[in-house]
Amino acid sequence: MHTFSFPHLYLLLELDDDSGLSLLPHYFASLYGLAGAVVAELQWQGLLVPVQADRFVLRLGESSLSGALAQGASALKDRKPLSIQQCIARIPAHKIRTGFLEELVALGALSHEQERFLLVFRRIRWRSEPDSPEATLIEHLQRHVTVTPRHSTPSREDLLISLLRGTKLLGAVWSEEALETEREAIEHCTDRAPIGRVVRRLVQAIEASLQIGG
Repeated sequence: MHTFSFPHLYLLLELDDDSGLSLLPHYFASLYGLAGAVVAELQWQGLLVPVQADRFVLRLGESSLSGALAQGASALKDRKPLSIQQCIARIPAHKIRTGFLEELVALGALSHEQERFLLVFRRIRWRSEPDSPEATLIEHLQRHVTVTPRHSTPSREDLLISLLRGTKLLGAVWSEEALETEREAIEHCTDRAPIGRVVRRLVQAIEASLQIGG
C-alpha cells in the first residue's frame, strides 16, 4: 500500500474492474475525491502544514515532487494560508487525473484502451492488470477496520477510508452486508481522518447548485 500515493490508491478503487470506467455517477465527485487525495498525500508527507488553527500553506523545502502530484501541488504554491476545503477546491483534478492513471499504467497496475463513445467521442477504459495491488489493498482496508483500536492515531488507511466515504465509494471495498456489520468501525476510522467530510461538503454544494440550475 505504501508504494502508491493516495491519488493512485483512490483511483484504483474508484475504477470499475469490469468496465474500466469510474464507479462514480458524477464527474465532479470523482474530481473532488482525487483532489482530496492529493491534499491528503501532501499532508501525509509533511508538505502542507498548518500555520493557523485551520489554515495551511505548502512548504516544499528540499522535497522533489514529480509527475502528477507535483502538478497538483503547484496549484497551492506561493498561496496565502488556505483552509483544507480551499486547498481541495484549488487542485486542478481535471488536468492531472490522466497523469495519475498513466502512472498506474507505468507501475503495472492498469492497462488502457480507447473506444468510441456514442459513435463520435473517444474515451479511455482503464482496466486492472492481473498484478494490480487492488485486491491486496481491499483486504488490507477490510482488516484495518476490524483490528485497529478506536482511539489509534490517524493512519494512511484512515485517510483513504475517509475519502472513500466522502465520495460514497465504500462499496468498492465492502459489500452492503459488510458495511452494515462494520459501520461503527468505519465511522471510527473517518472520525480520526475528517478529510472525507470536507470532500463531501464540496460535492454536496455542487449537487445543490445543479438541482437549483435544473
